[in-house]
Amino acid sequence: MEETASISKELLGMVTKIKSRRKKEFLGTLDRQYDSKRIFLFADELGKPIKPDSVSQWWTRFRVRHKIEGINFHDLRHYSVTYLIQQNVPTKSISSRVSHKKLVQLRISMSIT
Repeated sequence: MEETASISKELLGMVTKIKSRRKKEFLGTLDRQYDSKRIFLFADELGKPIKPDSVSQWWTRFRVRHKIEGINFHDLRHYSVTYLIQQNVPTKSISSRVSHKKLVQLRISMSIT
């Protein structure tokens, strides 16, 4: 099952820049690339995709380095919802952004945060 999530124009611009940079790196090292047919957005310098748990591992190291306790990576999702609510972003937009299919799911998330 494939899901989509809406992103802001600012984030789309950032992703586009990363993709452009990755393509230049890819072409410069084509003979050494992990997969010469595909460019992965989140990859090491030779195009090998970053493992999904790398982000969680990075977050754990970041928390230790900055002495942040009691916040797991998924909590950031709840914090972003709270921030969007405080900025008076319409509930339907928030629901779409966080891929909640029904507003009830968002309301549950909102009551948790």
